[in-house]
Amino acid sequence: MNLRCMYCQTMFAISRDEMMIALQTMEREALTHYDAHCPKCRRANRIERKKLELANPNWQEALQAMAKDAEKSE
Repeated sequence: MNLRCMYCQTMFAISRDEMMIALQTMEREALTHYDAHCPKCRRANRIERKKLELANPNWQEALQAMAKDAEKSE
């Protein structure tokens, strides 16, 4: 997912894995947003949960599949 820093206007991306971890953390801790840190100015940019869920519509099934793949590799 490509983002633009609200403070310094630098474009940066967060990976699919980072989005999955963020959604899992938000689900577990009942959070409404995720703080993505800009690589240039290192300030936190708030990303709403709804925006992350729209980027990953079946994130719960994908997370379970990733867990199964990790178990197989062990």
